[in-house]
Amino acid sequence: WGTTWNINPWQFLAYIIPYSFFYLMYSLFRGDKRFVEGSLYSLVNRVLFIGAIILLWRAAAPFSWVLFALSAAVLLATVISFPRLRLLWKKIPFSEQVSSKELLSLGFSLFLMQAGFYLLREVDIIVIPYLVDFAQLGLYSAHSSFANIIRLIAYVFPVVVLPMAVVSSYKLRASLIKISFVLIPFSLLILGASYLFVPLLYGAAYQDAL
Repeated sequence: WGTTWNINPWQFLAYIIPYSFFYLMYSLFRGDKRFVEGSLYSLVNRVLFIGAIILLWRAAAPFSWVLFALSAAVLLATVISFPRLRLLWKKIPFSEQVSSKELLSLGFSLFLMQAGFYLLREVDIIVIPYLVDFAQLGLYSAHSSFANIIRLIAYVFPVVVLPMAVVSSYKLRASLIKISFVLIPFSLLILGASYLFVPLLYGAAYQDAL
């Protein structure tokens, strides 16, 4: 991908280093059960980046500037969170500190959970071009872009429910049952509606393909 997009190592470092600090900040808020506040800073990051994309598009800037804008948005969102992180740091008593072994064990467990989630999300992008032709890939992309709405709810499982169950006596089974009652009918509705809306949004050719 780096060769295809002509991304140099400095562009990669300019993103991965600020993003590591950003995700550390996000994890601290989640660890203190401040899920809404952490999500708000994540929203700030996305809004800044979308705004940068619009400005760079209007200025006809090269794509490399978009990559640096992504890094800048992550960095700014992290800096904005510093005052709240400082207050959070001050209120934590020393009696609640955990050992390095416990921290590494919990961190590695959460890393495996997150890695599995991202692998599940990205594996179709990697595998599908080797299994179908270009026309079928286009049809799949159209439907998957519409079905991505489902992730608005599905994302709650790995990002909110499971971490909360780890750090507290959260009732995981009851939560999974309640979310499933919402997620399953909503997913079926979106999947069914995609056969109606995809041809309207992408053109008659997609109606013929169905």
